[in-house]
Amino acid sequence: MTTYPPNYYVYAYLRKSDLTPYYIGKGKGYRAWAKDHNVRVPTDKHRIIIVESNLTNIGSLAIERQLIRWYGRKDLGTGILRNMTDGGDGSSNTLPSEKRRLACIKSNKERIWTEESKNKLRLHNQNKKQTSESNLKRSQTLKGRVLTNEHKQKISDGQKGRVQTAETRAIISAKKRARDVARKCPITQLSDYPS
Repeated sequence: MTTYPPNYYVYAYLRKSDLTPYYIGKGKGYRAWAKDHNVRVPTDKHRIIIVESNLTNIGSLAIERQLIRWYGRKDLGTGILRNMTDGGDGSSNTLPSEKRRLACIKSNKERIWTEESKNKLRLHNQNKKQTSESNLKRSQTLKGRVLTNEHKQKISDGQKGRVQTAETRAIISAKKRARDVARKCPITQLSDYPS
């Protein structure tokens, strides 16, 4: 079992040839080993080193910035690191600007999903269980929402030709029966419950 450093930490990726750092970052948990970086993560995990650990967010940002300044950046011609910023500007606890948020919404609306992408997403989400908290939040969001006829038609078209398994049909029928029973004889007071 892999254990990760507690709290925030500062890490470095080392070159294979001379073991000098080519990237300095700050993170928490799995961040140093995650693949979503602007630089290639070393395949040899021994070339990922934790420089400092058990730091606060502010402390890790300060050390990251200091090390980037010390080693310098290749893109500015000041050193050996492939970092694209001076560091210290992590995205922890930040909200995107309204302009950025609208750009993301527009981009997502224009995205064309291939069947391969849909299948990957479907497989990824298949075994995820929703918490009761997230279900309640979704329920509160959708209550009172009025669907346009166009929206209803899109939903209808999406359901046409869809084949449900016998198990799914049985679950839906059981839920409908339970809902109908609850509507016919609502319990309005605690004294209505049998003791």
